Amino acid sequence: MVSIEIKAACAGVLLLFLATEVQSQTILIDEQLTGPVRIAPFYFATTEIFGASSAPVALAVGFVPASIATAFGELGISFALGGFLVLDGFDQLHPFHSDSFLDANGYLSFEAVFFSTVNMLGQQVTFWTQCAAADPAAAAGFTLGNTVEVQEHTPVPVVFTNSPNYAAEGGILTITGANFSNDIGLNVVTIGDMPCNVTYATSTTLGVEIPLGCTSGPVTVSTPWGVCNGHTNAINSWCAIINGVVTPEQAPVLTSGYMTIQGFIPYSGFVDTFTVHALAGQEIYAECYSYDPNTGMLTGGSNSSNLYFDPVLEIRHGTVDLFFDDDSGPLTGAAIGLPWGSSGFVADMEADYQVRVRTVFTGFIGHYLLKIGVRTPVNMPMRVHSVYPNLVRPGDFVSVWCSNTIPGVLEGHFVNAFGQTLPAAGVVAGRMDFQVPAGARSGPVSITTPFGTSPMDTDRMSAWLTVLQDTMAWEIEGQTPTVTTSTTWFGSLAMNWDHDVYRVQIRANHHYRIEVYAFDALQTRVMTSTFAMGYPVDPDLRLLPAQLSTPILAMDSSSGPGVNALIGSSLTPYYTNSQNTYIDVWVLSWFMGSYGDYLLNIVESPPGS
Repeated sequence: MVSIEIKAACAGVLLLFLATEVQSQTILIDEQLTGPVRIAPFYFATTEIFGASSAPVALAVGFVPASIATAFGELGISFALGGFLVLDGFDQLHPFHSDSFLDANGYLSFEAVFFSTVNMLGQQVTFWTQCAAADPAAAAGFTLGNTVEVQEHTPVPVVFTNSPNYAAEGGILTITGANFSNDIGLNVVTIGDMPCNVTYATSTTLGVEIPLGCTSGPVTVSTPWGVCNGHTNAINSWCAIINGVVTPEQAPVLTSGYMTIQGFIPYSGFVDTFTVHALAGQEIYAECYSYDPNTGMLTGGSNSSNLYFDPVLEIRHGTVDLFFDDDSGPLTGAAIGLPWGSSGFVADMEADYQVRVRTVFTGFIGHYLLKIGVRTPVNMPMRVHSVYPNLVRPGDFVSVWCSNTIPGVLEGHFVNAFGQTLPAAGVVAGRMDFQVPAGARSGPVSITTPFGTSPMDTDRMSAWLTVLQDTMAWEIEGQTPTVTTSTTWFGSLAMNWDHDVYRVQIRANHHYRIEVYAFDALQTRVMTSTFAMGYPVDPDLRLLPAQLSTPILAMDSSSGPGVNALIGSSLTPYYTNSQNTYIDVWVLSWFMGSYGDYLLNIVESPPGS
């Protein structure tokens, strides 16, 4: 058996047989079809032959492919344009016969080809090589192996960093990476979906002009050899589009366009608030990033200035939270109105709205870069942003902030909730109102407009309605109340090891749905509990036999919206028992020692309901 191997070796190494091998492919001559072999620019290609020391071989190399039938097989190489053949002993009288046998180890290094130093189309080297070897079974005494194409091949481009990774419209972004083309015209760069003008190019660096109208997004570089897609969740492939930076103290009320603020969250619970005046039907958008003032770069949550900072964005009108985002944009960023994240928010009336910045993790602080703006809506997928109030009873009217409404038109506008499709009682820009029907129970809300239907999101507290029961009471610390019917309880976990117990009288074959939510007593609402030290609580539910701590009959820590708990969903079924009995409902803190106020719904349904 004889084989040839094509290897790539660094061009800076003069002794090829000692060069560090960076790419290798073996091609056997027994008609196995392999290849082409691809060698990157700036490398040598070395052809090596392996086989028994007594096996005479011939090697053909050419720069033009062919398909010529011979008695020994198909010759795939043309000898025009510099092709050549090396014989090693098929003719015993050949003058180089004694020099061209494979050595005692069955090895021969034949030739090195230096590939071009310019990675441009039309200037890349390609050659074809083919091996012939003695074959006693063949009529002619030897056979031709398969023809192997060896290409100089530029790998797919790679982006390492964008510097700086924010820039103004019309500014210049420097992209550092590998495998770019030296020909400016062969590099195609986009930020998000916007093509950019490339101003200069080397194999490792591109200069890019930020076009007018460009929005923040991942940077993608394409060459004729492949595409490096920017990752929507990786800050190193991201470019934020900003204007002149101001401090929070300098930030005016924004009435048009956008502005950029460089701020700082100095302690746990601190909130920065900025005002945007919007007309009914205008979109308010925002982006917030962890920022390192020492390097002047947007970063992940940790950098030389921030131990850890993960921003949260909120839009408010008065004291009502209308929008919330903590994870759109690149990792440890937040955004409202980016195509690669949360949908945009449409103002339902002309008013001053507040854009608020805080941190996900209480106890962490940090520097941030915030862009806020107002514009004609451009990114409006169907979605419910928030509902208010989110604690309701049958008969209450609820406002649903959403997108894709037609102001003043009731026809074709519906709210989907409680397993029903309910007509809108009022429609304005960015908002629909409806009335809670009799028999409603807690659950998510979606909307239907003439433009379509939004997803029914069971995991977002901001699109969830909690239905209060007719009987309500406040938990009394140290007591275990007995619950005999559907009841809403308000309670508090004072410390992370605290737990409250409610004794429930179970009736045979009745269904019991049990919900627990983080509760904001000041604003009288349930809220999303975040992974946080302390308030708000991240609740856990456990059902146990009365007065016992084992066994656990049912439990849940996250089946409700956000990280609230729910027994009685598709993930955690209703609790039922075939006989009359008592069980204990335990309300606990589940994650990171959180504590705070909660709302507990215990909902009893008769058999068959």
